[in-house]
Amino acid sequence: MSNPITEQDLPERRRAFSVRGFCEAYDISDSLAYELIAEGKLQARKMGSKTLIDVTSAEAWFDALPAFKSGMKPKTPKAA
Repeated sequence: MSNPITEQDLPERRRAFSVRGFCEAYDISDSLAYELIAEGKLQARKMGSKTLIDVTSAEAWFDALPAFKSGMKPKTPKAA
């Protein structure tokens, strides 16, 4: 008889998001998530009917997004 799995046997961190979990974590729509998968920008796997998004892929996608720059532009004087 095998021993039950304990918390110590589990990975230290999550390996995959559900599509819903990914969308909640990154505050995007599910349609955008599926678009990113279709474009190959996110790696996903199927477990039956459930789509799972690889966490490493999600982090790489996020890291590749452009950095935020302040939208404040210096005012240019209007021609007289």
